[in-house]
Amino acid sequence: MQTINPAVVFKPTSADLNWAIKAGAGETLYISGLVAIEPDGSIPADEADQVALVLINLRHVLAEAGMDPSHLVKMNSYFVTDEAYAEFGRQRAVFLDGVKSPASTGVFVSKLVMPELKIEIDAVAVREFGHE
Repeated sequence: MQTINPAVVFKPTSADLNWAIKAGAGETLYISGLVAIEPDGSIPADEADQVALVLINLRHVLAEAGMDPSHLVKMNSYFVTDEAYAEFGRQRAVFLDGVKSPASTGVFVSKLVMPELKIEIDAVAVREFGHE
């Protein structure tokens, strides 16, 4: 297995945590819950900015593993506010850019690990052999 922790995404809070694990023959990527924290530790106050940053971080993790949104097969999204949910709906289509939508789950939660955070996304991506 290979850990995936792009330098352009803030560092996991513990040495035993990773943003993603590339497993098997390097074809399946399990992506940990990503949140809207900049590499410098700052958190955007606005829900739209948080959604954008989470999707940017997801794109960075995929790219670090040699993948892109077309490789996503499952995406779980957790929302604290209606605004974050609505904004995710608007930005998700742009993020996917016409690729087939992955199986998805959206859940409202009362809070995330830090009270400033309004959205978290975890995902699974797969690259089939011979389909780079």
